[in-house]
Amino acid sequence: MLVEVRVKMGGGLLKTLEKTKEGLARVFPLFKGLSREELAVHHAGILVTDKGQRTAWLRYHVMPDGDTMDTAKKPQRILWAK
Repeated sequence: MLVEVRVKMGGGLLKTLEKTKEGLARVFPLFKGLSREELAVHHAGILVTDKGQRTAWLRYHVMPDGDTMDTAKKPQRILWAK
């Protein structure tokens, strides 16, 4: 399984980091039977949208470490941490 977490950036670096930690805490239970040490972030990037107002999102993909799945593949779930 591949899960993408999107964190809305804003309010300073500390607030963005707190939201990132919250997103990780929400994604770990989705991988039943795997510990946190068996999961890895394989892709990270920043997405900027411009729908009326410019918004920046920190995106990262979480999947089992050592999984042979292509990390560019579409994620099965997207979690939003706003």
